[in-house]
Amino acid sequence: MFCKHCGTQNIDGALYCSQDGLPLVGLSETVYVIKDNIRFCKSCSYENGEESQYCTNCGISLEKINERKSSPINITVPQLSKLKDVIPSRGTTRNSLGTFSGDEFIGNVKYAGIAFVVVLIVSMTLAFITDRALKEPVAWQIGIPYGVVDKFKLATTTDFIMLSNFSSLRYSLEMAFMKGNLVTKGGLLVFVIIPAIALIMAGYSANRRFPDGTAIERFYASLSIAAIYAILTGVVSLFAGVSVKIGDPSGFLTDGLLIKASYSFMTALINSFILGIIFATLGAMIGMPKKNKGLGGNAKYGISIHRAILHSVLGIVLCAGLMFGVLVANGVEPVGGVIVAPQFGGYFWSLAHFGKVSFNGNFYGDQIKASYSILGGWKVSENEGSFTEIVYEVSKHTWLCFLAPLLVHFWAGNILRKSTAGNIIFELGAYAIAFGLANAAIFSLINFSMFTNIVSTSSLTLGVPILASFFFSAIVAFVISYIWVMATNRGSTKTTTPGS
Repeated sequence: MFCKHCGTQNIDGALYCSQDGLPLVGLSETVYVIKDNIRFCKSCSYENGEESQYCTNCGISLEKINERKSSPINITVPQLSKLKDVIPSRGTTRNSLGTFSGDEFIGNVKYAGIAFVVVLIVSMTLAFITDRALKEPVAWQIGIPYGVVDKFKLATTTDFIMLSNFSSLRYSLEMAFMKGNLVTKGGLLVFVIIPAIALIMAGYSANRRFPDGTAIERFYASLSIAAIYAILTGVVSLFAGVSVKIGDPSGFLTDGLLIKASYSFMTALINSFILGIIFATLGAMIGMPKKNKGLGGNAKYGISIHRAILHSVLGIVLCAGLMFGVLVANGVEPVGGVIVAPQFGGYFWSLAHFGKVSFNGNFYGDQIKASYSILGGWKVSENEGSFTEIVYEVSKHTWLCFLAPLLVHFWAGNILRKSTAGNIIFELGAYAIAFGLANAAIFSLINFSMFTNIVSTSSLTLGVPILASFFFSAIVAFVISYIWVMATNRGSTKTTTPGS
């Protein structure tokens, strides 16, 4: 039997569609269940009193169940239209576990694939522009004809895909008498704009089919989108990189020069999955109906998780904006400010949650160590007067970043209070834990390290402690949001007496 509304095939004899719940026939029968008490036990035939519910001889129930059907009632077209308003139509109901199976999973695969294609097209465009811009300066810098450099790709599409997903890069250089490596981890946060836009679009598009989906259902859908996107990125990392052998016309280098570049599969897989969860979740929450954001909407902590991810990203954006203003005011070119400000915004976002930023550098035998935290202040290695002046100038503006946590966590407390499903303390706790995890995940992406032994051994690390960032971020998020909830609750419960 097929449903005339959605076309789903149902089992024979079904009265209502298993997919949309609408009637399969034009008649409706109401079944009444009637309980009659009997005096004689059906098991031992013992005669009991009229009010007896159980046999006083053997203990068997004396109730008899009868079913009585009312007369058929015709369902008219206006009644059917009213049912459509009450019963969710096909495409508005979902099973949270269905995000990894069935039609919904196939749809999520499609949107994850579209997101990856968008990243691919943008990366291809940027690679072409960058490659053309770099060749002439590189040829002039190393003193070789432009025609020689023009034969090689200095920036490829896969390079930008890997950079935007924070994959680790390994360069190796081999020649007759020298062999060296350059290994980097992490990257610039500005590159995340490429997958961010694509994944937000994917999360939004995938959930348009389920406009009534709850926050937690939308989050589950984002997980499958993130998983597919991560797999596609990981596969590309296997084919990314380059291996080029350049011959020496002079014959001085008999084997020529061999240059190799490769990317880490696991790093690409994990980091792209993190980005997928963050930005697909942000996109999935766009368009969620107000009824799912109101009182009771935070069932299964869906809104807590969404707010944690949103406010983690929003905080970094706010700090990045502040840092851009500071950098430009101190003479940095706007283009350079756009590139550097998001990175500094991420580090200052950590400082605003009582984290610590550390810098360690070893260049040509000179070692520089520096760290800064709100609680511990600056610690800089000796005999680095110029470096001390730089970090002092930057630290003067740290207090501005404390405005961002106050803003986002007060906002979170207000939203969670209005959407509570019954236990605001647990919901605030879920928000704080999810916020700490989101911050730790983002900090793991922007922690940068580099090591090279080409010409000389040098190394550089710049980042924040991940575990400490998780704990401090979670504590700050819970305390500030809890204070706001308690303050607004107290204000909302005040009563006014006559004449006051």
